[in-house]
Amino acid sequence: MSFFRDHRGLPLASSALMGRMSRRFVAELDRFIARHGLPLVLFAKGQRKDDVMIEHLDNGVLSCADPHQLQQICDGLSAAKIDQLLRKWLQLLLIRLPPPI
Repeated sequence: MSFFRDHRGLPLASSALMGRMSRRFVAELDRFIARHGLPLVLFAKGQRKDDVMIEHLDNGVLSCADPHQLQQICDGLSAAKIDQLLRKWLQLLLIRLPPPI
């Protein structure tokens, strides 16, 4: 109720309004996924994202066609470059973080 009243400036909560907002949100996600060529992973009701992952990699590469080139890329990484890349993707996903220390 407070979302509709305080944030949206409407006197009443409305499932019709929430439905329209939800459909617009899903459509925007679909456009984002298509624009950036991202895979879409669908979950069954009650399914956790951990259940969908087949093999967990905390910090690694599962497979690579050119290990030598991959090693060269990894050797060129620094904390600053990794932070820059992370912030680029977070900005694309509209997530804001404080500046690095």
